[in-house]
Amino acid sequence: MLPRPLLDLADRFAPAGLMLRLRAWRSRSRGDNPELALLPRLSAGGGFIDVGANIGDYTRVAALHYPYVDAFEPIPELAAKLRRELPGHVTIHQLAAADVMGEAVLRIPYNSAGEVTGLASLNHIVGDAGMREVTVQTRPLDALGLRRPDAIKIDVEGFEEAVLRGAERLINTHRPAMIIEIEDRQHPGRTLDVFRQLWAAGFRAHELQGETLVERGPHSPHWAGVAQDQALVNRRADGSFINNFIFLHPEGNGRALRAW
Repeated sequence: MLPRPLLDLADRFAPAGLMLRLRAWRSRSRGDNPELALLPRLSAGGGFIDVGANIGDYTRVAALHYPYVDAFEPIPELAAKLRRELPGHVTIHQLAAADVMGEAVLRIPYNSAGEVTGLASLNHIVGDAGMREVTVQTRPLDALGLRRPDAIKIDVEGFEEAVLRGAERLINTHRPAMIIEIEDRQHPGRTLDVFRQLWAAGFRAHELQGETLVERGPHSPHWAGVAQDQALVNRRADGSFINNFIFLHPEGNGRALRAW
């Protein structure tokens, strides 16, 4: 795997298209986001929306397969880096998606190695880590006139409900496939609220096991006990941890995935 400093150096000399493919390959090859493999299958002529783009793993892969991409990243330096590195059909919004238009405080935790931007949150930080606070702009996705998305990825460290409330019209109109990180530690005792929002809109939840989609929810046999202990949402039947869920609507995009 090419180290990041070498990629940054290559940015000065290699063609932009080659660098996009190299960075997308690096994102996939790390293996910590197996759901990236779903993105090409979900492309059906519409766009991709990345809410909580961070360093751009999903945005870079989506840029290779979708005619237009909207990426939301409120941390100024990360948004600036994505603008420099990504092609013109990718729009970087230096905003936090939410259910209201205004401002909010984004908390970015750090440890001895530096800032952990992937855990930045508009909620209170879990644990006792030090943090940097940044005031950011918030906007509902429904207020931005976004074009039809085939797929949406949401990774916002416990702020999922607000993002979904602010995108109800977009989601109900286009019924995109959605990849959403949901963890009980970020909203203990309320984890199922995110699922209920989407169940009410007709979506069904799945997890990716290897190359197989497995349904997660009241209709699945290993869901027993979740109502009593919502932390079990993040446990597979074999006890392994899961935090990325794929939501598909029976009348929406994602038919290619349901055929797996």
